[in-house]
Order: sequence, then structure tokens, then C-alpha cells
Amino acid sequence: RRPWAERGWFAEAETWAATALHAAGCPPSQPPAQRRTWGLSTVWRYETPAGAYYFKAAAHHDTAGNAGTAATAHRSFLFANEASLLAGLAQRFPDHVPNPVATDPQRVWMLLPDAGPALATSDDLVAWEAALRVHARHQRAYAGNVAELLRIGCLDRRLSRLVVHLDALAADDAALAFLDPPRRDRLHAAIPAIRALLDEAASLDLPDTLVHGDFHAGNIGLRAGHAVYFDWTDACVAPPFLDLVTFLDESEVLDAAPGARARLREAYLEEWQG
Repeated sequence: RRPWAERGWFAEAETWAATALHAAGCPPSQPPAQRRTWGLSTVWRYETPAGAYYFKAAAHHDTAGNAGTAATAHRSFLFANEASLLAGLAQRFPDHVPNPVATDPQRVWMLLPDAGPALATSDDLVAWEAALRVHARHQRAYAGNVAELLRIGCLDRRLSRLVVHLDALAADDAALAFLDPPRRDRLHAAIPAIRALLDEAASLDLPDTLVHGDFHAGNIGLRAGHAVYFDWTDACVAPPFLDLVTFLDESEVLDAAPGARARLREAYLEEWQG
């Protein structure tokens, strides 16, 4: 069971969030509204005289025991420690990530200001291009700084790690039992090709850096003329261009603008010249 399915959890979390909002000078004007709850997170929205704020809690477990840091000791089983990560990113890019009002890295709780309307609702390709270029600059700023990214809560998805995970998956009978025999056969047959692609990607010698992991226009807000990147639950250390793939993927805005994807791709890659 997730923590938010336990008796008493809601009252404890609501007290924590309300106390933090009062301390920040923006007391909630009404009880929170639940925006989403599922197996991986729960999200509430608070209305205050200073605008909307969001409380988010993510699923997690203790992977490092007492020896872990705040960023790693209670990391999600799939995801980065977003509570810790946001605090770290906000120190470097305060205008471009939600600066947390409060975080609890151990419980992976965070209280965040509203990021503004989503980029996905805008058909202004200038705004789309600016958001993509700024993200590329943030990635360049972290290029090669693996230790810092791991310290603040990113997961390790470097190619060398993916090769190890691929081999482990191929031998994991418990995981493969979820696939029917034809799909297991397809996976095993594909592993040499996947390994070859990983080797090819490694030969490009791209720097490992910050990767959002779920980088699409629905996870980018527009606030005071700035792109604000949120929902960093999938953040990791990996080759940078993975984020370009998800940004250019499914979008009615890009489908309706001929040449939009090529324009955005060129803009992003331009930031990596030199």
C-alpha cells in the first residue's frame, strides 16, 4: 500500500502543507482539492491569496538504509527523489523550476507554487523554441557534473548502467514471466540489436548530464515570460538528447504547424554546437 492509502496519512500531510503555507505568508483559503492520486503519486491544489500551490507526494522506499543521504535514502523505486532534486535545481535555475515552499526529502513531499499555464496549450512556436533552447542550456551547464546530479537526487541512467540493466533483464525470470512466450522471444531476439545501439550511442561521446525524462510541453509552464519545468519525477543522469525525443513526440500544436518539428530540432541541436 502506498503511504496515502494508510489511515492518518492525509491528516498528517495536510497539517504539514498548511503549516508551510502559513509560514510562507500564503495561508490556504480553503481545504485542498485532490487533482490526482494513483499508485505513483498524489497531488493536491491549494488556493491562497498569493495564488495556487501544489502538494505532491511520490511513492518511495528505502534503498540505502541509514547510510544514505537525504536525496537517496528514500528514493522512489522507479523515480528520482523529486523533493530533493527541485531544491537543488532551484538554487541554480530559480526562474525555471518551481522553487519549493517546503520539501521533506525523506518522505518525498514537496509544496510548490503554480508554474503557470502549460506550454502545450500555446500555439506560439517562438515560446516552444525558447523553452527548448533554455532546457538545452541547463543541460550544458550540468554536462559532465554527474556527482552533483546524483547527490541532489537524479537516478543513474548512464549508458554503461543501461547495458548492465539490459543483461539483468534478460536473465530475470520473474520479470519476464509477465510477458507471454512470443513477447519474451521478441525481447530476447532484440537484445543484441539494443546492445549494439547502446554501443553506437556511447561512441558519440556525448556528455552525461541532466535529463528530465518526461520532457513534453504539458510539463512546462509559462510564468512571467519564463519557461518553468516541472514534474521531475523521471529525472536522471543520461545522454542529453533523450529529452528532445519526448518533446517532439505527440502534440496537436506541432502536428498543425508544418515544419515545426524540424525547426525545433535544429534549434535544440544548435545549442550543442561546439
